[in-house]
Amino acid sequence: MSDLTVLTSLFSIPNKVWFEERGELILLVVKTTKGKAVISLQGAHLTKWIPAGHKPVIWLSEDAEFKTGKSIRGGIPICWPWFGAHPDQSDLPAHGFARSQNWTLQSVDLNEEEDATITFEFDGGADYWPFNTPLSLCFVISDRLSMSLTTRNKSEQAITIGSALHTYFEISSVEQISIQGLENRPFIDTLDGNKRKTETTPITIDAEIDRIYLDEEDTCVIVDQSWQREIKIEKSGSHSTVVWNPWVAKSERMGDMGSAGYTHMVCVETANAANDVITLGPGAEHTLGVTYSVFTLTT
Repeated sequence: MSDLTVLTSLFSIPNKVWFEERGELILLVVKTTKGKAVISLQGAHLTKWIPAGHKPVIWLSEDAEFKTGKSIRGGIPICWPWFGAHPDQSDLPAHGFARSQNWTLQSVDLNEEEDATITFEFDGGADYWPFNTPLSLCFVISDRLSMSLTTRNKSEQAITIGSALHTYFEISSVEQISIQGLENRPFIDTLDGNKRKTETTPITIDAEIDRIYLDEEDTCVIVDQSWQREIKIEKSGSHSTVVWNPWVAKSERMGDMGSAGYTHMVCVETANAANDVITLGPGAEHTLGVTYSVFTLTT
């Protein structure tokens, strides 16, 4: 039997949960009265979340490629076990390897209120990562979206990990939004020699931005005036937040951002980055979590 046939027999729920193929990848589709979500089994990578009564919340590039071993442009890639470039070996993949590997679907549960709980596991291994560090990732898909990424250290030595839920949010226009909640927090400006800075006002974007906000665990909000909505980002297990938009020149170099795609997305990433990396002793575990909620703006 094909993988698609096996997955369908084990996990499908008529008219609620099913599987599709797109390009070279298998996708899990959840559609209930609470909304719709799509997750690729490669990377346990959520590519779509549309809560009922709202516009799409998660952005996916029109030029995204669904290929084996290639991260999908958009959605929520899982960065692990390091964020950004590897600290010692520049030839290793940026943001680690979890986002381009197949994960194992463990369970699909749908309660009477049609809240869906989806759990994936990944053995966490690679030739250049010789540690026993299995991962689990739990999605709760309802009128909110929650994610919990847990790393367990089953090695006999301490390990240090970095990670991020690299979420691409869909927005009306990058110049029509502000990001509130990170005011007066120090950040590393990676576009200006990693200088440390602060700003006293909400974030607005009119050029490329790539910042790691430090020493914070605050809730932040994307305020979208044109779409008259706000997206609330509530996190746990994280003291750093990444804000990113590639703007024009970098988008063109990337090749898979789509035509003017940068104008309709912003990344606000719940992270363990920079000085917020996590050291786990033998037998220890760490959970990086986030919940996204959508509200209509009131004026």
